[in-house]
Order: sequence, then structure tokens, then C-alpha cells
Amino acid sequence: MNNLDKKVEIIFKQLVYGLVEVEIQDIGEVYSFRQIDKKLTSSDGDIPLYKIGTLGGKADEYISKETYEKLKKSQKIPKKGDLIISIQGTIGKTFIHNGEDAYYQASMYGIEVDKCIILGEYLELQLERVTYKTVGSFIKKLPKEELEKIKIQVPTLDIQIKTINFLKEMKKDIVETELMLEKIDKEFEFFKEDMCSKLKERE
Repeated sequence: MNNLDKKVEIIFKQLVYGLVEVEIQDIGEVYSFRQIDKKLTSSDGDIPLYKIGTLGGKADEYISKETYEKLKKSQKIPKKGDLIISIQGTIGKTFIHNGEDAYYQASMYGIEVDKCIILGEYLELQLERVTYKTVGSFIKKLPKEELEKIKIQVPTLDIQIKTINFLKEMKKDIVETELMLEKIDKEFEFFKEDMCSKLKERE
């Protein structure tokens, strides 16, 4: 069965059964990044270079536009919606690439998902529940073939969108609740200190 036939079969099962179990290699292409030599980086520049520590945040290293253009000719460059995942040391840290011109160090893989089958954000949710099979005793590493063989449950796209939106709202509510509790704690501490000082004044 070729890749196109496999994808058609997956979509058919999604529509008929509502849910299908697949391996990541069935619904996306896992690709690697080249390790960028330190001498090609700088503390400011044209193109952000992300490490595991800065994944999902602000880059602290950059490469030149010239280096980036050379990489584009020989390497797969992440597209908007691709999932970036750390595979060395810290395993399983993820980020959805936002479409900016950027590159990632070799301690990460990219996954270009087939958007007719699965959304990058839904794959990210599924990977939060995965126990990874790593190699190495001192520095753990997730081999590409192990990542490709990970099995996940994939519903139809409309269910994926509803799930993503629901969880976003839930996380938003949790953040708002935490901020409210933090405010209450501060107000309570102020009240407690104020009461203590007033009681001391009466003594």
C-alpha cells in the first residue's frame, strides 16, 4: 500500500468509525535538523536559532540570512503548523512552529503533519500522554524510528478542533483562577499584617 492509499484509508476510517489508531509515520513526516556550529551563531542577527532551553520562548542565538538560505537548499525547513519536539536530554518538549523564518538545533526533530488527517496542536496534545522509548544511559535520546512508530488515537478534524478549543478555554480559566487566588493570598497577608500591627498598638 502506497502513502496515498494509506492516507485515504485513514481518512475513510475517521469518517466511518470516528476514531482511528495510527503511527506518527502514517500521518506526518519526521525530519531532523543540522547541528549549527557555534562560530556561525551570534547573540543577535537575522534568523533565530532555538535550543531546547529557548524552545517556545525567545531565542538567545541567531544565524545569518546567508546561512539560513544555504540550509534551505539542503535541509527541510519547518513550515507553519509543524510540530517541533526535543529528542535529547529533555525528551518530549514541544512547540508548534508559528511560520517565522527560524531554525532549530539538532537536539530536536520536526514533524510535518498531514493537515487533512491531524492538526499539529492535536498531535501535541496526544504526545503529552506518551512514554517515550529512549536510548543512552548518560544523555537520553529519542531515536527517529521510535518517534515514527508511536501510536496515537486520531478523531475527525472537527472533533480535534473542538478538543483543542475546549482545552484552551480550560487552561485560560485555570490561569485566571490562579491569578485570582494569588490576589486573595496577597490581600489576606496584608490583612493579617494590618491586624497584627493594630493588636500590638493596643498592648
